[in-house]
Amino acid sequence: TDAIQSWLASLSKVERSEPTWLCSDEIGNSSDIMTISPSLLVQEHFEAMYTGFHAPILFPTEADRVKFDFEWRYALLSVLPQGDLDKVLTEAQSNSHPLSMYLAAIPPDCCLNLHAHAAIEVFVPLVGSMHERR
Repeated sequence: TDAIQSWLASLSKVERSEPTWLCSDEIGNSSDIMTISPSLLVQEHFEAMYTGFHAPILFPTEADRVKFDFEWRYALLSVLPQGDLDKVLTEAQSNSHPLSMYLAAIPPDCCLNLHAHAAIEVFVPLVGSMHERR
């Protein structure tokens, strides 16, 4: 994590990966949010964003990948009301907007402006922590 923390500290602003859309593909097949591997998607996004020579492996063992995938699903399932959860699980949509997954690299001590999204947003920190200022 030292290499990751150094990389984050080198950033001057929040960086975002390109999204992976969790809705339908080109021929109308809906993704099953419960069978995708969030850890594999996160690793792919991280490798695309990382500006060092070789991106560190975020989940080096199968146990690490399984643990992250479980915790990601738990976070998603525990924050949504049942009505929203049904739509997310059956159609990969929130408030009629398709869901996506992306990686955000946030420099230490960065403050994000108050903002809103039409669809749900769930953060799962990989390194460090996030706090809400009220």
